[in-house]
Amino acid sequence: MEHFRSDAIIMRVRDHRESDLIVSFMTRDRGLIRGIAKGARKSRKRFVNCLEPLTLVLMDYHLKGERGLYLLDGCRLVDAFPGIREGFAPLSLASYVLELLEVLFPANVVEPRAFDLAKATLGFISRGADLEKVRVLFEGRAMALGGYAIDLSKCCLCNRKYTGKGGGVFLPQKGKLSCLNCSAPDERQPPLTAQAISGLRAVQGGAWESLRHLDLGPEDLKQIAHALKLHVAYRIGKRLKSTRYL
Repeated sequence: MEHFRSDAIIMRVRDHRESDLIVSFMTRDRGLIRGIAKGARKSRKRFVNCLEPLTLVLMDYHLKGERGLYLLDGCRLVDAFPGIREGFAPLSLASYVLELLEVLFPANVVEPRAFDLAKATLGFISRGADLEKVRVLFEGRAMALGGYAIDLSKCCLCNRKYTGKGGGVFLPQKGKLSCLNCSAPDERQPPLTAQAISGLRAVQGGAWESLRHLDLGPEDLKQIAHALKLHVAYRIGKRLKSTRYL
């Protein structure tokens, strides 16, 4: 029987049988995991204030048998991200963060940077950061880590290399950039200024420590947000439940 101890972000919790809980949590070293907390609904000694969604804990657990079933032995609260629960808007965005990560990084897909992104994003939301900017930074980076980065290197229609001068048009159906000579912008194919393209490139490839200082004007932020909204919807192929509250 192999035992593990990992920092974990609690994603979902639901009742199981008379006294157990089924807990979905993300770890840096093993990705998304589902485990059973035996007796957690009756005895809270091993899980005091820990098994709540949108919290960071130190989890002790072990794998039982060969069927991928994890049993939770106990956990300790590391960060409750209290600011997330101070309003509807931060709680909605935090829920969206977890839901999108579940889709991009399901069980058996291990991406340590996704865990780091989740932890940093929840921290920024809790500390009262600009929610619109946080969503843009999170979506761009999460989609890139999930293999869905928007190709900004060239026009996808004429193959002319993008040099950073002038704007372009984002084509959601291709997940790529088009030059203004090949495509006309509209609501479904939004325009991107040169500054917005540069900002989006930084968002997709940067780390939080550098991105939090990224200077994006209101119009550039609006353009990137619209492009990413279309990009996520097209690539994910379904409307995430939490988006109705954003």
